[in-house]
Order: sequence, then structure tokens, then C-alpha cells
Amino acid sequence: MALARSENLVDADIERLDEIRFSLVQYRATGMTEKNRRLIRKIAHSNVWREVVRLPRKLMAEAASLAKAKPNRAASSRSWRSLSLFLFGRLSACRTSPRSVSVST
Repeated sequence: MALARSENLVDADIERLDEIRFSLVQYRATGMTEKNRRLIRKIAHSNVWREVVRLPRKLMAEAASLAKAKPNRAASSRSWRSLSLFLFGRLSACRTSPRSVSVST
């Protein structure tokens, strides 16, 4: 709808498109696709999840080490530290394995 409005369509055409969109909503699939469920299963049964959870701590350690060894490069590592802190905050809330997430087939 935003695209239709951005193209300066007349109000009657935008209204008709909105009606069509509304009538099609009932056919929209919900939930995960089989492809995404397979990916979740694959990740849950490998070391990938453990590595993802450990990544923020690893990045923080590398950034701290870099700051001590090469102070000139420490400034460029700030973005990595920020990303690491962000991920650590997000992942610490998800400390449980993705196996605990229901992935029905």
C-alpha cells in the first residue's frame, strides 16, 4: 500500500488495491516454512548455537586484548564491542538451547 501511495495513484485505485489486499489476507500462510524448520533443526543439533551464544564474549575478549596490545586500533574496535554488547544482551535472554523451541512438522 505504501508503494501505491508513493506512486501517487488516485484514491479510488488505492482503495481498490486495499480491498484486494484485505481479501487475500485469509490465504496468507502462518508459521514457519518447512525450509526454515529444517534450518532450525540443523542448527539445534550442531555446535552452531553454542558458538552463537559464545560469540559476544569472544568478541569482547578480542576487543579488550586489542585495546591493550594496540591502542591505536582500539578505537576501530569500538564498533565490534558495541555489536558484541548488543548481541550479548540479546543472547543472554536466549541462553536456552533452540531445542527448547517447538518446531513441529
